[in-house]
Amino acid sequence: MNTRICSVCHVEKPLTFEFFYHEKSDKFGFGKRCKPCNTKVVAAYYAAHPTKRLALTFAYAIAHRAEARQRAKQWNATHPSEVLARVKAWVKNHPERAKRTRHACTRRRRARLANIAVNNLTSEQWETIKASFDHRCAYCDKKTKRLEQDHITPIIEGGSHTQSNVVPACRSCNAKKHIGPPLKPVQPLLL
Repeated sequence: MNTRICSVCHVEKPLTFEFFYHEKSDKFGFGKRCKPCNTKVVAAYYAAHPTKRLALTFAYAIAHRAEARQRAKQWNATHPSEVLARVKAWVKNHPERAKRTRHACTRRRRARLANIAVNNLTSEQWETIKASFDHRCAYCDKKTKRLEQDHITPIIEGGSHTQSNVVPACRSCNAKKHIGPPLKPVQPLLL
């Protein structure tokens, strides 16, 4: 069996992937440093050059986004209790953002399912729309705690999920309108 002396710790070790990393430029395909020494050298280099490590990490993340998503999916599937605990902690610490995120996700999913061409209403835009209507229903002018997003042209009839097609409506008015025409003429927010 071939052996190699590590260039850092000067200890002779078997020339296998258990002890040395792969290196294309080497005649035998192994690095000059053993794995523990290589880890120390790389850690020291990145500690001395933190911005370079950050740039490399960012570039790798961009280039391997799909793989990272796949790894995250696998990890989430094998660790459901940890994922649930992390999500619950985040929701507890950010109740308003969690509520807005949940509603925005539901709306985007519904729009995606309808295969609409334009789907770009954000939670910030929705908050702006509600504020411009003074947190009142666009149809009955009633002020309620919970306003729903009513699409002037319904999604099912080809309407878009955009700022110019959404107005706030109370649950009662939104249910009355359903997929019909607006209950009264409404000027959507045009920004």
